[in-house]
Amino acid sequence: MFKLHECFRRSVVKFFLDSELINQDMADNLLRWRHSGFSVDASILLPGGSSKKRESLAQYLARPPISLNKVSYENFHGRVLFHTSFNEYFKENLKLFEAPEFIALLT
Repeated sequence: MFKLHECFRRSVVKFFLDSELINQDMADNLLRWRHSGFSVDASILLPGGSSKKRESLAQYLARPPISLNKVSYENFHGRVLFHTSFNEYFKENLKLFEAPEFIALLT
């Protein structure tokens, strides 16, 4: 019998796999983690719970960690270009990453 967080984890991994955002090896790896990092406040899901809170939770879960408008992928070179507002400290507003490096930094 799965706990709620395990059902949630498996649903998210399946969604990523079905959406071709990850491959089967990555999905298997994610499901082997002892501490998944997933948790759900079950009180939000109970009958009589606030539908506004459930909607807020769903919106939070569905949003990307960064604005996708700021990212472009150079398929030919396998690089990611991240564009932001000018940063006074770094003196730039563009950063070029190798794709694996960008994914590692993002996660």
